[in-house]
Amino acid sequence: LKLVGREAAFIGSALMAVSLIFVFEGHIAKTDALLCATTTAIFAAIARLRNGGGRLEAWVFWIALGLSIMIKGPIGFLLATLSILGLWIWERELRWAKPLLNIGAILTFFVIWVPWAIAIYLATDGAFFAESLGNDLGGKVVSAQENHGAWPGYHMLLITFTLWPASLFLLPGLIYGFKTIDVGGTTPLAKAMRFCLVWIVLYWMIIEFMPTKLPHYALPVFPALCMMMGAAILAMYHLGEFTKSRFINACLFIFASAGVVTALLFAQTQFGEKGAENLTYIICAIGGILALFAGLSMIGGKIRWAFISALFASLALSSGTYAYILPQIDNFRTSERIAAYIGEIAPDIRADQIHSPHYAEPSLVYHLGTEINVKGGLIDIEKTPLIILDTQRDSILRDSREVEKAVKAAGLCMKTSDAMKGFNYSKGDEVSLIILQAVPCPASVQIEQP
Repeated sequence: LKLVGREAAFIGSALMAVSLIFVFEGHIAKTDALLCATTTAIFAAIARLRNGGGRLEAWVFWIALGLSIMIKGPIGFLLATLSILGLWIWERELRWAKPLLNIGAILTFFVIWVPWAIAIYLATDGAFFAESLGNDLGGKVVSAQENHGAWPGYHMLLITFTLWPASLFLLPGLIYGFKTIDVGGTTPLAKAMRFCLVWIVLYWMIIEFMPTKLPHYALPVFPALCMMMGAAILAMYHLGEFTKSRFINACLFIFASAGVVTALLFAQTQFGEKGAENLTYIICAIGGILALFAGLSMIGGKIRWAFISALFASLALSSGTYAYILPQIDNFRTSERIAAYIGEIAPDIRADQIHSPHYAEPSLVYHLGTEINVKGGLIDIEKTPLIILDTQRDSILRDSREVEKAVKAAGLCMKTSDAMKGFNYSKGDEVSLIILQAVPCPASVQIEQP
């Protein structure tokens, strides 16, 4: 509201709410959607500070910044720092940030995350920070991790899909932002567009040049893009501008829409239940037709219809996907199937008695409990008599032999389940999981000690 006004803010919020990657991240029990919420609160506070805010905005800023560190480490801090520095360099003006020097709010910022940091440092002997900052974050900055490397430009090429259907208005939004800055000078709208571009550009450069790339890395700057698009939609509706960019963007949007529909149909036909295709075809047809209509309306200058059709195309595909298509695709519900199987073979086992060194998808912790051991390393059969291994791993022979040796040393026998094939959607990898369980041996079996 402070940046672009009520109508543009509402339009931008609607586009953000239905965007593909935001909806996806909100469904998979991970941290990225919540990181997006905290960073958006940080920038809401900055936006209001630049428009006459004071103590309240300073408290919102520091509390949201503390929560962002709790949720995702330094990402929120990096994004906020880069943006404030960028605004200072661009505008040579930082008096608006003076209320941030609020001692009470700054102390609260430290109180939020420092006790947790100390506790987890003591609980893990510092291994958590060595792993998360050194191996995880540091590794992603200097080299491609988990087979997720890509060349610079990856996020820009993918944004037509990740920001779909809002990406229908992306080019006009960016052009509108630059033109407003060029023409507007010191007007409130030009000031708002500078703020949005600083929010986007510096962080975007970092994630484009990081060797490790995942589609959701750009999510924290999508609210700024959506606000710019909201303002551009009003300009197009009232003034009918951006003819060339509308045409190019509409063509890209139609192509991306075809890709989204094709991906859903592929998932259904390859992994879904046989005989359940008809409803998927109906869902995809409705969403595809609405998306096509949105693209054609954009080309024809019918901006209101383009906006409404794009929203309903996303609602049709998203609601159909999460309510029907994905729930009946077993390969995407690997953790749920593993939890159900363990409940059958070992109904009394506790989460802290389970070790899963290969497969550590967040949904496994969600279904089995936070006490589950998902670390690699030595296997202690007495503490964790149930082991989950991935037969796709190169180390499977060594690890399975280690388990077998440990089971024999404990005077027990080992039961091995059939392989359960699935898909680790957090990493984009196929998995084939087996469950090894240490159980008392039958009386007739003599265990030879190794």
